[in-house]
Amino acid sequence: MTTTMPPARGPSGNALLNSFPAEVRQRLDIKEERHSSYDVLFKADELPQWAHFPHRGTVISLTRTTEAGTTVEVGIVGFEGVAAVQSLLLPQPAGSEAVVQVPGDVSRVKLEMLRTVMNEDAPVRTGLLAFAGQFLDQVSQHATCNRVHSIEQRLAKWLLAVRDRIEKDEVELTHDFLAHMLGTRRAGVTVAVGALTLDGIVKQHRGGVRIMDREGLELRSCECYRALP
Repeated sequence: MTTTMPPARGPSGNALLNSFPAEVRQRLDIKEERHSSYDVLFKADELPQWAHFPHRGTVISLTRTTEAGTTVEVGIVGFEGVAAVQSLLLPQPAGSEAVVQVPGDVSRVKLEMLRTVMNEDAPVRTGLLAFAGQFLDQVSQHATCNRVHSIEQRLAKWLLAVRDRIEKDEVELTHDFLAHMLGTRRAGVTVAVGALTLDGIVKQHRGGVRIMDREGLELRSCECYRALP
């Protein structure tokens, strides 16, 4: 569910958007919205019309689905960046579906307008290209991780990446959704969460988990977490 909010008149909860000069933010005609979990912001086969800047506490997943129907997360965006950066650099479908993973506020800007401002304003261009490079590094690291590391390692890495973006230990997500994000069966996620719970690293509750031991979770994660930008 999407709720439209009053137009933005000052800084938002997104660090990248806030790095733009105030006059640029005003020119962008920023729209503010509140999104629920599982809202789809754009689909893989469509050309996005908007760039989505999640606020602090909101997380967007970029996912891809095979012909057989298996879905896996290939990238994650929080308050540090923007979803649809691929389509910003080149006006074509992103190839991924953008799904709200953790609900909250999102600023959206017309991609066409953002592209124009990026071409005209050097600081804006530098900021967007820097994030694009970081996002590409993240996608490459995810590809490596999904191929060589165990479900438990990937789950630990994923929980840490989300926790860094929402800045709280409570992660409200179901095992079914985690299975989609990790590209594995629900049973595998259940076993992995159970192992972390047994060792006191996380605590399960209906609809999510709570991180109880941050250091322990980092030890159970693979090196990909430390390599992520």
